[in-house]
Amino acid sequence: MHNGLNPYQPPPPTDDQPTCIHDGVAEVSYRLTRRHIRRAEEQFLLRTHLTRLTLASLAMIVLSLVSIGSATVLGERAFIVALIGSMSLAAFVYLAIIHHTKHAARNQQRTMGLVADSQCQVACGADTFTLFSPVGKFCWPNESLKTYRTRDGLIVCSGRSEYVFVPRNSQFHHESYRDFCKRVESSTGS
Repeated sequence: MHNGLNPYQPPPPTDDQPTCIHDGVAEVSYRLTRRHIRRAEEQFLLRTHLTRLTLASLAMIVLSLVSIGSATVLGERAFIVALIGSMSLAAFVYLAIIHHTKHAARNQQRTMGLVADSQCQVACGADTFTLFSPVGKFCWPNESLKTYRTRDGLIVCSGRSEYVFVPRNSQFHHESYRDFCKRVESSTGS
């Protein structure tokens, strides 16, 4: 058990659980692994903070060039101190930019039951995107969702720190991964 969740427990049955693609519902079943969770978190943070990370990178490059350039005049020891200082400052700035969102996203993932080795099911209908996890059912209206395709799967973001990752190697019922992505992207408008 991980945080009070039994990842081997199937999603709880519900009366309105989708059953087939003919109802206009795309279904996927999958088991989350630690690798899936780690890669999804990396891509989620990168895609949601792209502008801030880019601007911070440019500012850190300029600041590093100025500090290292001025330190070369002062000698070898000053150069090494400026180099280590600029690398440390860059790491601190990058972590400061994403730390709050990363912490909130991890807590939200645990709340939704998206932990390692949990069995999940996703359904995308005409109006709603639904996640069935070991802790229950979560629904979001399609118009409030954003999707991001990655090399490993599809990330569906429903809020600032809330996302669902659908791995590429999942069990797609009645359609392929590519068709599922097209269906989700067309219904969410992203």
